[in-house]
Order: sequence, then C-alpha cells, then structure tokens
Amino acid sequence: MPSATSEILAVLCPLLWSALNAVSWINPRFRLVLSSLDRVSELCDLVGVQFCRGLLAVLRAPSPPSIQWFLSLPSERRPDMVWAVYAIILRKRNRRHKLYIGSATNFLRGVRARFEEYDNERALPYYIKKALQDGYTIERKVLLATCPIPVAAKVPAYRILVLALEAILACYFWSMFHRDHDYGFNNLCPWNINLFTYDGACSHNPLKEGFKGEVDLTEEQLQQIADDIKVKNLAYGRAYHKQQRVDATPEFKAAQAKANKKQRPKTQQKRREAVANKTWYCPICDFAGGDKDKLRQHKESKLHIRRVQDQEN
Repeated sequence: MPSATSEILAVLCPLLWSALNAVSWINPRFRLVLSSLDRVSELCDLVGVQFCRGLLAVLRAPSPPSIQWFLSLPSERRPDMVWAVYAIILRKRNRRHKLYIGSATNFLRGVRARFEEYDNERALPYYIKKALQDGYTIERKVLLATCPIPVAAKVPAYRILVLALEAILACYFWSMFHRDHDYGFNNLCPWNINLFTYDGACSHNPLKEGFKGEVDLTEEQLQQIADDIKVKNLAYGRAYHKQQRVDATPEFKAAQAKANKKQRPKTQQKRREAVANKTWYCPICDFAGGDKDKLRQHKESKLHIRRVQDQEN
C-alpha cells in the first residue's frame, strides 16, 4: 500500500514537471537539475521529503481549502533545524486572511533561522511587510513540507528541489497576490482561483528566482568550498571574540557571563569524563587534566619539569 508521502508526490510531481516546461521563462538551473519527471521523483526520495498531516485529502478535494485548514496545522514557534516549505497566515480584524508560502534553506539552521527573521521583522517578503504596515499580524507559521538539512555537497541540487516544491504549492493553494495574473504557472492551479476565501501575499513565481550554489560543480568541489568557508568563519569568530575581550563592553561581559553560567554544567561534566578516561594525561606524573589547557599548565609546572629532568638523568 503506497504511503501518504508517495501519493502526495504522485499528485505534485507531474504538476511540477508541467510548471518546469511551461512557456514562460524560469531560471534554467531548475531544468538543469530537474531534468526529467523521474529525476524529480528520485530527488524527492533522496532528500527525504515529508508533508504535513491532512495534505493528501486537501489536494484531492473538489474545492480549495479554507484558511481554517492552515490554522489547524501545528504552530511552529521553534521548529527543528530542517529545510522546509512553510506557510505564513496573516490576519486583521474584519478583513480576509492573507496566505504566504515560502521556503527556508539556510545551510546551518534551516527553517529556525528563517522564522526568527519573521519574529524580528527582518528580511520580510514585500507583501508581508506591506500587510504588517497595514495593521495585519502574523497569526501562525506552519510547515507544509520538510526535509533534513543536507551535507554541503548536496546543497545546490536539494535547494533547487525545495524551491520547486515551494513554487508548486504556492500555485496549488494560490498564495499569489494577484488573481488576474498567471505568474508563469500556465494555469496549473487545479481549482477556480475565485473560489479561494483568502488573499495571497506572494509576489512572484519561485521558479524565476536566483539562488546560492553552483549546480555545475562536483560534490568534491562543493565540499571543499564549504570546508574553506567553515575555516574562514572560525578564524573570523576567534578574531572577533578576541577583540571583544580586549575592548569588552558591559553588554558583552553580561552576555559572556550568562553564556558561561548556562554552559557550566556541561563543561564540568566533560572535564569529569576527561579525567576518568585520561583524555589529557601525563604518564610521567600520573596526572589527568580536565581539558587541554589543564594538561598544558601541568607540563609547565616545576614539579613536572623536575620529574622529566630526573627521568632523563
């Protein structure tokens, strides 16, 4: 018996393939990665896409869902660190709800990083920003589809797939701002657009977007780029914190004290384990330190130096 995920993909993948082959212009990298309908299905399996509950029944319904269906989905205030296609529901008293469908593919923190931007009103989509200025509020943030954050070598191809899923779900649920403009979807929405009881807040077709990542690089090249960026970021972080300690402000000192207090139990536990396992061990003195720094301090001590000299003599 096929799973709900495979049945959902059986509905969405042919529509996505049709969108990729519509007459209108799209970013050619989509067609480069999603080169056939079988490739689309294969990537969905490799990525490990999962969909929200109840989506299959909604896709098969004879009429579009009400905004209440989106509101019935679990609110994701602090979601897991996954990639996702999400929906934002906006409300205003005595006005129709607005629906925005987007995607989050942050390499380090996924959808959690994107939702924090909404909470802090940073990097907002155009029509969401306008709606908030007009008195709307974000009533709920929900996840429609999720997948694990991939390794660096898979990021460009998997990011393209997530953007493509965002596009077809935005088309299916018509979260587009205008109703008299097709946005290049080639009339793929299965329902009469005028039957939707909410307004859209998306400004464009995601298949027309640019995105980070070179799809024509090998996995080894992508991994090397990611490793280089990681080294660079670590060096920058060390230099930044070193400078902060030299010119420490009261705010920085308070933040450091708070972080140290929160981390202290874990640090102490790690030190006890290091001592028990003799991770940082001096066999000459039978000394086990709790961390690398303790072992260094021991080896610089007069007792250790004297014992080393005695042993050499």
